[in-house]
Amino acid sequence: MDSIKKNKSNYSIFLLSLLFVEFISFFLRANSLPNLGVMMRAVIFIYIIVNFALVLLTQLLNGRKNPKIISSAILFWAYSMLIYFINNQLDVFELINLTSWISVLYLFYYYGFPKSIKLLTLVSSVFVCIFILLYYRYAIVGGFVGDKPGVVNSIYYLVLSISFITLIDNKVPRNIMLVLISVITLVSLKGTAIIIVFIALLINYLFIKKNANRKNILLIFGGSLAFIVVWMIVSSVSNVGIVEILNSNIESGGNGRFEIWEEIFKAFNQGPLLNKLFGYGLNFSVNITEYSAHCDYIEILSAFGIVGFILFFRWFYCFAKEIFANAKQETYFSSICFMVLSQISLIMMFSTTMFISNYFLISMAISGMVFNEMLRENNERINKESHRRVLK
Repeated sequence: MDSIKKNKSNYSIFLLSLLFVEFISFFLRANSLPNLGVMMRAVIFIYIIVNFALVLLTQLLNGRKNPKIISSAILFWAYSMLIYFINNQLDVFELINLTSWISVLYLFYYYGFPKSIKLLTLVSSVFVCIFILLYYRYAIVGGFVGDKPGVVNSIYYLVLSISFITLIDNKVPRNIMLVLISVITLVSLKGTAIIIVFIALLINYLFIKKNANRKNILLIFGGSLAFIVVWMIVSSVSNVGIVEILNSNIESGGNGRFEIWEEIFKAFNQGPLLNKLFGYGLNFSVNITEYSAHCDYIEILSAFGIVGFILFFRWFYCFAKEIFANAKQETYFSSICFMVLSQISLIMMFSTTMFISNYFLISMAISGMVFNEMLRENNERINKESHRRVLK
């Protein structure tokens, strides 16, 4: 708890702006200026990673401890880096991908929720409007030069920002952005993205109506997960009608996942025990199937082994446990916490995002800020209770 920055600042908005610029530069990489887009991406993430390293080192030198939800994430990251250096040839962009998620999570946790809500609203509004225009231009209308599946899947930059948008106090820009994101997601015809938006909006509605509890939240998430699984099964044996329209081929991340998973598990089980325990290194799934695993859980298991998967699950368990504990207090952040947990769970189940796709970082940014506020509120509540006991 000591590692939380005590005074609120707007530095987190500056970091968020850098992420938004990087997300928008994606269209440069996919369109006519790939070199400029790659250079912008490298500069932004090198800055963020160096910032993370300096802050983390300062905290360690000062002897300040991180809460379990952060320390468990750092432990998993450190282990993944070790396995990477053992099994993979050094590649700067792979190192950036491996380190960016923990850098964003830790920095937004350290700096916390921004001081200026108006500035947060302005930055968010500008990002959403620009990104929707670019997405409409390149993904819906067409005219892009490059990787079509990547452009289409960029809808997740917007989808995963919904929980972040709900932080904005002003109802007018907040509701306008939520409507725009919902409409453009429906137009994209990305099944998982539509489900994620539906879950986020439904959870927000339940909290507004004060009808949110663990049972209802799990029912929403479980039902949506079951729907997607059934959808995938049907799409794997059917090529007719709405299934064909809503599911693209394997190259765009649509159906075909079962075949990919089967190949990866088969190769994983055929390897030596040492690799099963500690993993085969990054890009194992690509080397086996020519595609990513389209499931972060499988990607983590194959790349970092059983040990790595346990470390990841330990962090994710702390993540979920803290969110459920916070929900009992019915704080302002409870609905946002459940949105983030549901979004991350689903996107990681059906996509490879943690070490490849930068849209995962928007969830890490909001998670860091929310964890900062959650722990701060818990601290204040514990101090008040202790003070009451002293007075008694």
